[in-house]
Amino acid sequence: MSASNPVNNASCIPRLSELRESPDGVELLNSEGRISFVGGQGMQLLPVDDMSDLVGRIWLDFWPARDRPAIQKRFERALAGEMQTFRTVRATINDDIKQWEVTMSPVPNASGYITSVLAISRELG
Repeated sequence: MSASNPVNNASCIPRLSELRESPDGVELLNSEGRISFVGGQGMQLLPVDDMSDLVGRIWLDFWPARDRPAIQKRFERALAGEMQTFRTVRATINDDIKQWEVTMSPVPNASGYITSVLAISRELG
């Protein structure tokens, strides 16, 4: 995948320090779909003890196999500049089955090119 055309407003680059406190699961994904940051409740939702265990891993692998083709297409659209949302069911680290709503937003770099995707996972009640 390649970076898309520059966007006009690079000021939407998230501040990672702000994302650490989110009540939702937050993952910053590089253009290959690999995790480069985990914040909020992400550590409680994914099956690892330390963020360093997640960095570099493919985010898609944490979702049910049946949903992966559709999630991959949504990731590619987010990388192309379109915000995407999907819902699915997935187990937590404690094997609790939960319904999730995930929003994927394109993230431009300092030059305005979209090079990352911010994925925010919210547990639905």
